[in-house]
Amino acid sequence: MTITSGKVPILAFLMVNIFGCSGLHAQNESRKRKTPFSYEFDFGGMTPTGRHDGLKPSVMVGGGLSLPIGKWVSLDLASLDFGFGTTDQAQTILVSDNTTRTTKNYQMMFGSGPRVNLPLGHKIALGFGGGYGAVFQNEYVPDRVINNGFTTIIQSVNCSSCSRDAYQGPFLEARLFGRSDKYTSLGVSAKYYMVKGSNHSPGSYEYLPPQRWLSVGVTFTFGI
Repeated sequence: MTITSGKVPILAFLMVNIFGCSGLHAQNESRKRKTPFSYEFDFGGMTPTGRHDGLKPSVMVGGGLSLPIGKWVSLDLASLDFGFGTTDQAQTILVSDNTTRTTKNYQMMFGSGPRVNLPLGHKIALGFGGGYGAVFQNEYVPDRVINNGFTTIIQSVNCSSCSRDAYQGPFLEARLFGRSDKYTSLGVSAKYYMVKGSNHSPGSYEYLPPQRWLSVGVTFTFGI
């Protein structure tokens, strides 16, 4: 394994983004927006279902981008949810400075497809959707940060033996939420991924068995 390092000056800075949230009144929906999209933030958990040798549940954090089409239909262009330590992919490797490092892994779940939102009241809706889904599981070596006087040294390792697995297949989504307009909402969502290995053909000895993943979390959407 090879190791690279770079020196970065220690800088302290603060970035503040201020955006206007939509009000609860219907007339705010006619306010001119810079973009026609609704932006999403998710927080919750993900867990494997069915047979899942070597797979583990994890905290989930993510976000997404959707395009509201009218009041009751949305096109979820991209949904990205991240989990950490979801597989048993871990190894100890020797790097070029004669030290050892232990690898870690993370998982990204991607989904894209339409969603129909059925009204349950004036401000509450139940959404059903789904479409194309993909799951990526990547092993990596964490960077090592060393403070040296007025500089910070970041050591990165190029890990050639780290695994990078990909799966593809359909996913389903259900979402119960309340909203002030078609851009701004708060609710609970569940997504179910049914994916198969896409790195290798089914006849290959390296072919990975199918996986099933369920994610549940609180979802907040907003427009800007």
